[in-house]
Amino acid sequence: MKKELFVFALSALCGLSAEATINIAGVEKQVDTLECRTVGPGVQYVRMHMPEYPLDVYTMTIDLNNPYNDVDAFIGKNHAGSTEAMTSAYTRLSTPEHQSIGSINGNFWIVSGQNMDDRLLGQPHSGCIVNGEIATEPNGWNRAGRGDEIEKLQDDMNFEAKVINAANEKSFDIAEVNRIRNENEIVLYNHFTGQTTSDIDGTDVLIKPIEGASWGLNKDVECVVTRIVQSKGGTELEEGEYALSGNGTGAEFLNQMNVGDKVKINTKLTTRTDNLIPIAEQMLTGNALVMREGKLTPRNENEAYNSQTYSRSGIGMSQDGKTLYLIVIDYKSSTSVGTNTATMCYILKQAGAWNVANMDAGGSAQMMLRGKLVNNPADGKERPVSNGFMIFTNAPEDNTFMAGAFHGVGEADTVINVGVSGPGVVRAALAKDGAGKDITEIADMVKKTAFKITRMGQLVAREASKRLCVPFGIVDLSLAPTPAVGDSVAYILEEMGLEVCGCHGTTAALALLNDAVKKGGVMASSHVGGLSGAFIPVSEDAGMIHAATEGYLDITKLE
Repeated sequence: MKKELFVFALSALCGLSAEATINIAGVEKQVDTLECRTVGPGVQYVRMHMPEYPLDVYTMTIDLNNPYNDVDAFIGKNHAGSTEAMTSAYTRLSTPEHQSIGSINGNFWIVSGQNMDDRLLGQPHSGCIVNGEIATEPNGWNRAGRGDEIEKLQDDMNFEAKVINAANEKSFDIAEVNRIRNENEIVLYNHFTGQTTSDIDGTDVLIKPIEGASWGLNKDVECVVTRIVQSKGGTELEEGEYALSGNGTGAEFLNQMNVGDKVKINTKLTTRTDNLIPIAEQMLTGNALVMREGKLTPRNENEAYNSQTYSRSGIGMSQDGKTLYLIVIDYKSSTSVGTNTATMCYILKQAGAWNVANMDAGGSAQMMLRGKLVNNPADGKERPVSNGFMIFTNAPEDNTFMAGAFHGVGEADTVINVGVSGPGVVRAALAKDGAGKDITEIADMVKKTAFKITRMGQLVAREASKRLCVPFGIVDLSLAPTPAVGDSVAYILEEMGLEVCGCHGTTAALALLNDAVKKGGVMASSHVGGLSGAFIPVSEDAGMIHAATEGYLDITKLE
């Protein structure tokens, strides 16, 4: 993996000096950047403190164009109606090929005391889409946090759905997804609940997509009827099944179907602003779009939940749709008193956000990084949530050869690597004691010299690691030449007995030198890396430049 593969714009917040200011409603407020680091390819984490409030602020900035990361919605325990700690979701969802970097909480969700049926407890109040499938439909709370893999839209959403009987092309509206079926309705159920739910008689038609069909939004999904059950609800879905559950006029429509019949399901999302049709793969919803096109919306003031001082969690998007911004602000702590959504918007605007949605707050406002919460929740402990966004990377792990490159999330954020340049040291050793030695003895001398300088590099690295409290990475042992006088591989080969670099035996001598250096380095340390002796840049090696100029070294030797 090469460093140039990971070129990304750093968050404007990370560009702030240790003590800078952010413009909040025309007033410059001091901000101290306490931590700023790259936590994945195209993913920047920043922790700030604003002492004048005071506020503790945590942000993640995600480059959505980076091919090595994904932003996926997750739902608690993969069930619409369950809550789950984000640290638990991290363990459940992270794999070696699809590693979680971090997450933020998502939708407001149904809790006791809201005059809702207990069977809905834990469900998101509004829309949630996971991998192209609706867990719960957008409704009166339909402010989408993020919804489109193509344009990365963030907007208010309209939702329409219907079932079409392919035999007669008659259709019936689908009222909801995975909610409780009521009178004269048809409700769609899928694996996010695993069963139908109702208190009144009706008809459950179980369906599966036909071979080759895939589930998705804003298109007709062709299905075949597999079972029909007369039920009050509670029909269990089998693997791969979906259910259409109807009562009254809805049941009358479904009763016209038979096992084996074909039906079409169409679930449609459109943006309220421009009537655009997004290809929504992942979606969360908050209670309000609090910043649109760089300007604060009236929802910051006309809703008490948004205007009060409280913890905050928000999701923002850049104007070009290429950057996602996540933010959490603490509440009820000695260092953070909380704030309103307007202040949250100004902070995200400084980072580069163009649109911002307000997400669930209170004790739910949480940010997780690599399996641990980074903020201090208002509950004083982690609170399970209904859903959220999880940031993943599919970047391959690397060996730690290239100091300073991104090496995958399994490597430390900061590490001590020591580079050891070997040509001058090896040549000096041969010049001192190599005279009269045969090729076997010379190889042994080279191995011992490589062993010594690698051990010295390891000693320096371990001491620096201890003093700086930073993990020790590798000792990079290399034969690559440097501008230092005498630091030439060609001169080593001549000390080994060649009359001049380029004459007969040059290739054999170089192979012996590479082999001896690698063996000596590997014996010296289990943390050795590099070993790039096979790469000898002729144009950077003074001795080889001289040999080429004199005609001893030509293109035939560049095997």
